[in-house]
Amino acid sequence: MKNDIEDLFEREKQNEPKMKVERKDGEPTAAFKGASWAALLIGASAYLIGLFNATMELNEKGYYFAILIFGLYLPYPCKKQYEINRKEYQSRIFTMALAGLHFS
Repeated sequence: MKNDIEDLFEREKQNEPKMKVERKDGEPTAAFKGASWAALLIGASAYLIGLFNATMELNEKGYYFAILIFGLYLPYPCKKQYEINRKEYQSRIFTMALAGLHFS
């Protein structure tokens, strides 16, 4: 009796559709994302530890800390602007293709 129930569950598992996860075009893999976050955390930590141990005045440390914060913030607006430009370019190409079909 127990084997019959196990066989039934195994058959149901075989009939289940396997989900295939597809990445969007241009989307980085999970390994790349993980490596990027690790590099960011290691680099920022090393920078802050070095800044803490440095023998400079507090205002100099504040300057270098501000540079770090600006450097960490900068990629976000650059990425957004790149995505906006790419979408505009793609829509422009699509419009030109439609216009070509319309006038031919």
